[in-house]
Parts: sequence; C-alpha cells; structure tokens
Amino acid sequence: MQMGQSTLLQINNSKVRGQTLTVVRQDANGTKVTAEYTAVVKPANPEGTEVLTAGVQGKVQSGKPNFIGGKAIVNNVEKSVDIDENVPAKLIDPKTGQETTTVTIDGEGTYEVSENGTVTFTPVAGFVGKGTELTVKRVDLNGTPAIGKYTAVVIGTKPTAKPAVTSDIQGQAQSHSVTFKGGTVEVEDPMTKVKSEETVAIDPATYTLLDENGQAADSVPAKNPAGDVVGTYTLVKEEGKDPVAVFTPTDKSYTGEVKPVTVQAKDTNGTAVTTTYTPNITPVKTNCKTSSIRRRTRERAKWNSNIY
Repeated sequence: MQMGQSTLLQINNSKVRGQTLTVVRQDANGTKVTAEYTAVVKPANPEGTEVLTAGVQGKVQSGKPNFIGGKAIVNNVEKSVDIDENVPAKLIDPKTGQETTTVTIDGEGTYEVSENGTVTFTPVAGFVGKGTELTVKRVDLNGTPAIGKYTAVVIGTKPTAKPAVTSDIQGQAQSHSVTFKGGTVEVEDPMTKVKSEETVAIDPATYTLLDENGQAADSVPAKNPAGDVVGTYTLVKEEGKDPVAVFTPTDKSYTGEVKPVTVQAKDTNGTAVTTTYTPNITPVKTNCKTSSIRRRTRERAKWNSNIY
C-alpha cells in the first residue's frame, strides 16, 4: 500500500469500525508527519412489510409486501441504499428453506411470486381458513436481504336452494323450476378494512336428480307413500335458466301424496346443495248436478231417435 492511500473492505449488514491506520507523509526536508484514519461503516438494513389478503373460497388472491431500502445517518445527513430492482423477488420454500418462485402446499394451494414481489395465491377448491405465512425475499444494491411476509385467508361459503311444490288433478303432468343460489359472504380486506360481497356461482353443468341411493340419475321413479310407482321424475335443463323438475304420471287413476324427488347442484368449488320437488295430486271432483243433466240429455236423445 502506498503512503497516503488506504483500502477498506465493507461488510454488508453490520456496523463495522475499521482498523485504525497510520498514514505517514514527509516534507521536502524529509521530516515525517503521521496521522490516523479510521473508517466506520453504518448499516442501512432494508425492510419488508407483512401483507394479509382475504377472499371467498376458490378465488385467486394476490398481495405485495412493501420493500424499503435501508437508511442511516452519516455526518448528520440521511443516506439510503435502494432495493435492487434488477434482482427478482423470491419465495422461501417452508419445507426446504430454499429460494424459489413457486410454492405448492398440499391441501391448500399454490403460491407464485413475480419479479416485483407480488405473490399470487391459487387455493384448492376445498381449502378454507388461514394459509401458510410465506417469506418473500428481495435484496438492496449491496445485496443485503429484505424480508417480507405474505398470508392469505380463505372464507368459506355454501350454496343454497329452495324446495318446489306443485298441485294438479289426477292424470296431469306437473312441473316447476328449482332455484339454486351461489353462496355469498362479506369479505373485509385485512389491510384497508374495506368490505365487499363475494359470491361463488352455481355450476349449471351439475344440475341432476338423485335416486333413492343418492346417485345422479336422468330419471327417477315417482312413488306413493306405500312404495308403489305412480309416475316418473325427469329434469329439463336449458342454458341460462333454472332446471325444471317434471312429474309424469303413469297411474292416472292415482290421487294423493307422492314422495318428493331430490334435485342437486354444485357450485364452482364443487360444494353440493340439494333440495326437493313435490307434486300433489288431487282427485277429479264430479259435479252431481252437471252429471244428472248430461245423463238426462243422453236419455232424451236416445228416446227421440227411437221415435223417428
């Protein structure tokens, strides 16, 4: 090392007081003069924030921890070291402790981080509750790591349905639409406290009748309370409309109660909901006065035909 020069190796992320060096100079007469030099490196540790997001069951969520470059006061002046935007963010796999861009947790879902630190969580359809807290890592221009956290909360919901009932006289087919509704929940953003309603829609492709064994069926025998078959149930499905349950009598002389048929649908998460359709069959009532008039009319017509 030449006189009048010094070299300092900076150690990241720690406050270091360097070794005191003696610097020697001399004048034209050869008289030497000495001075001491000591370097102090103040740490400027970057930071990351914790982010929590919430959403309805099955919905993709995303959140981004905020990363801030470290700051330090040097000679009464605030200095900072920025986050290195050229180094992409990473997740820390909780199983391996290794850096990665994607983490999949069984029974929970998949987390993926973009270069700028935004974490996207795709939950599995059945997952409800608070997800695993994941570590998100970035570095500053010195390579010092900044650690943020991301956690997703999934709020469960269930679809609903209304039973359908019809009444008609014996021998007539009956039908009625069956109404299913996707579950709706109020979701409060954990960070902003803003509330919103989120719904999981019904999947129209899942409309079906269920037989006595709970199995999906295109048609189901309609039975009276004694277990005798008195008709058939079917389900009419039309795009954009509620399904229509149809009762077609096979014993047109039967009147009375009919055991209901079960109708099922599922939401887009696969959560099932069932309801029933029940037809009521009333007997045809004969009007005695009308019947008497008709009988006399027939007899008169027959008498007249015999005369002529």
